[in-house]
Amino acid sequence: MPCQIFLLPYTENNTPIHGISFFLIWLAVLIILSNIICHNWHLRLLKKYSATFLTFADFLGPLFVSLYGWIFFHEVMRWHYGISAVCVFIGLYLFYYDELLKQKKEKVIGTEP
Repeated sequence: MPCQIFLLPYTENNTPIHGISFFLIWLAVLIILSNIICHNWHLRLLKKYSATFLTFADFLGPLFVSLYGWIFFHEVMRWHYGISAVCVFIGLYLFYYDELLKQKKEKVIGTEP
């Protein structure tokens, strides 16, 4: 929806939000947290893990969103959640196991003359 940016300082029933400065402070906190702190953390993780593993680990995001919805908003979690969680964790384990094997091979090759 292209006109959402114009409705930013309004709530769902089109009444103005009181205390727009409060909103802007929390918006600044969100920007700092997501762009500065989390981006730098992601770059540090890239030094230790491969980009493929970190990209695959991004599949954990929807699982945590569902989990937080269940905890905080009492949303219903169906059997699909369990199956998808198992699939993602098995995939992460396989990718991480493959990375460990690659690191061991590199160490063995690096120690040979």
